[in-house]
Amino acid sequence: MELPAIESRGRIITKALCLSALLCLLHGSAALAEDGRPPLVLITIDTLRADHVSAFHSESPVQTPVMDALAADGVAYLRAFTTNPLTFPAHASLMTSQWPIQHGVRDFTGYRLEDEVLTLAEVLSGRGYRTAAFVSAAVLDHRTGMAQGFDIYDDEFAGEGFLGQGNRVAERPGRQTLDRALQWLQEQSSQQPFFLWLHLFEPHDPYEPPQPYRSRASSPYAGEVAYSDALTGELVEALRAKKLYRPALISMLSDHGEGLGEHGESRHGFFIYQSTMHVPWILKFPSNRHAGARPTEPVSLVDALPTFLQALEVERRHWPPHLQGRSRLRQAMGQDSGRLEPLYLESLTPLNQFGWSDLRGLVSGRYKLIEAPRPELYDLLQDPRERHNLFEQEGARGRRLQDALREFEARYAAARNEDASADPQPEMDAELQERLRSIGYVGTAAPATSGLSREGLADPKDKIEAYEKLQAGVEAARQRRWTEALALLQRAHESAPEAPAILSSLALTSRDAGRAQEALKWFRQALEAVPDDHYLRLQMAQYLLRLRQDDEARLQFEAILQTRPRHFLAHFNLGVHHARSGDFETAARYLSQALDIRDDAEAARMLGLCQIQLKRLPEAEASLLTALELAPENPAVHANLASLYSALGDSEKALQHQRKARSLAGKNP
Repeated sequence: MELPAIESRGRIITKALCLSALLCLLHGSAALAEDGRPPLVLITIDTLRADHVSAFHSESPVQTPVMDALAADGVAYLRAFTTNPLTFPAHASLMTSQWPIQHGVRDFTGYRLEDEVLTLAEVLSGRGYRTAAFVSAAVLDHRTGMAQGFDIYDDEFAGEGFLGQGNRVAERPGRQTLDRALQWLQEQSSQQPFFLWLHLFEPHDPYEPPQPYRSRASSPYAGEVAYSDALTGELVEALRAKKLYRPALISMLSDHGEGLGEHGESRHGFFIYQSTMHVPWILKFPSNRHAGARPTEPVSLVDALPTFLQALEVERRHWPPHLQGRSRLRQAMGQDSGRLEPLYLESLTPLNQFGWSDLRGLVSGRYKLIEAPRPELYDLLQDPRERHNLFEQEGARGRRLQDALREFEARYAAARNEDASADPQPEMDAELQERLRSIGYVGTAAPATSGLSREGLADPKDKIEAYEKLQAGVEAARQRRWTEALALLQRAHESAPEAPAILSSLALTSRDAGRAQEALKWFRQALEAVPDDHYLRLQMAQYLLRLRQDDEARLQFEAILQTRPRHFLAHFNLGVHHARSGDFETAARYLSQALDIRDDAEAARMLGLCQIQLKRLPEAEASLLTALELAPENPAVHANLASLYSALGDSEKALQHQRKARSLAGKNP
């Protein structure tokens, strides 16, 4: 056999390494790492319904040839379930093998994956893997805690200045995300195994597939699914080109599905029916082992991590200590897995955002329980669309599952309470919150605590119309159709006047529409309903500053600091307020406290200006130079330094910064 030239970062590999490569070829593992460990490639396609992948549903409305081919080379887990119909909690379960009850991420606002939780990336990094993630939406921003264990976490949503950049600031096109992942992949050598995670957001609304997928598809959603399939194909081809496809462990799955009108839900995040909870999971093993297997036992996203680790032959002693999933390798091999505990499902959005009952459920064999004020029981094999509630008809079975659910919740809630590190972390970065709002994630930033008693709370089934009106109003607002948006939100409020998420949406939309008095009325009503919503209070306080109602704004910022003493933006804005009123001493104190919380160019610049007013010129120079280091292309910083050096008599530096400020600002000096 004639060996091709093999290069690693531009250098020819030695004959010994060529012999190693030959041995890998003979064992069907070309391009493995030098120690023989296969790479792991994880592809998560957001909002992808299982019945829109033709390998999972013969009557799929869209053809997915890449996913189908991947399934033909691997294992298709036909009955895979997510844990939560929202991107962040579902991915947290995927990456930790923990139910949401344990890892603590229950919703999209007010939560963070705690640093103490051991993730898949941390395990593999500790075993010598290079780790890289390329994500397409701010809901997986590194500030959520999802970046743990990754050498590279490319989210492109970390910059400042998110305001005024349009509604799509929080979503990156899959084309761009894939290109970055491909570039990283091309840089990898055969000397070290790697874990590559690619996250595509395309099937998520708004559905805007590019041509030709737009015109060929039966619906815009189907077009985005087909486009995601094509993007996945480019990654597969890149793996083939590097001789990595066959030896790699490749997993393609979704975090949740999409309602598409079933049960009255157009999108996702509210109900826990199959439309949003049944997800496709394809796993291609190294050397295409177990190709064509189609296990039918229910599996969960929490099972992915232990399955990956067992397939990669990571020793058990290196696995995370609190796994709640189990490896599904036996099912891939066609073996009976034995008795398994039921799979857990939940949606806390109705409770956290609206004050209605949350939804929890179990899948046990062919049956599924949805615990609600009016409980539901479905035979998923006979009734996959969940049209016939069997709870009254099969009450004994339903009550057994209710008892199992209570036992399950109590066990895992107790385990979390026993973990001293599991303190709640409810504060979310305000910029990240605004980014989430720009892609339709609306709600309060002060989630309720889910208890075991839901007595007296409304059944979400009775509130779906109000929820859908809210979603329609938010979508109209994203398109700046203010009159329509406010009319829809007003109708939602009339249907559910008690719902904090609707009140906050009315406040923020009225503000964005320029209706100041209405906005302030809704802000006050929303904060009366949820006084701990620091994000909404911050928005109100900043709006009051814009309206020059400085005294009330100051009271709102101070109220935030009473419960969030390290709230960066509250300190920063109080500094701005006192500077504007001429109290530079107090302003400097607040700005210094803001900088103690995090490095920020504008806070450093404002502190420098206050110090100039206080005649503390050396301190002002240090602050402005800090601002320059953080934002070297900011013309205002250069202009301020020019003024400072002019006052200090350093004409050369003053002229240098003056010229730089003018060049950056164009014609505006």
